[in-house]
Amino acid sequence: MPTYKNFIGGEWRDGETVWGNVNTSEISDIVGHYEFADVRHTLEVIEWASVSFPSWVHCSLEKRSLTVESPVNTGKYGGRGWI
Repeated sequence: MPTYKNFIGGEWRDGETVWGNVNTSEISDIVGHYEFADVRHTLEVIEWASVSFPSWVHCSLEKRSLTVESPVNTGKYGGRGWI
């Protein structure tokens, strides 16, 4: 089962630890493994969001949709999941 990383500042990053996401209806079923972000990662994400927000807020709905559904976010080209 792959380990899903954090997408921060345009790159996939490891976390401090990895945790398993458990299916609550069948606790023996691990849905996926995810890198756990620490305080440092959280502060970096907040900084990137602060820098990105002024241009994001003025984008059209169409451009936002294309960004969220871009190949890097949908798993193509080595990405895994949402930003």
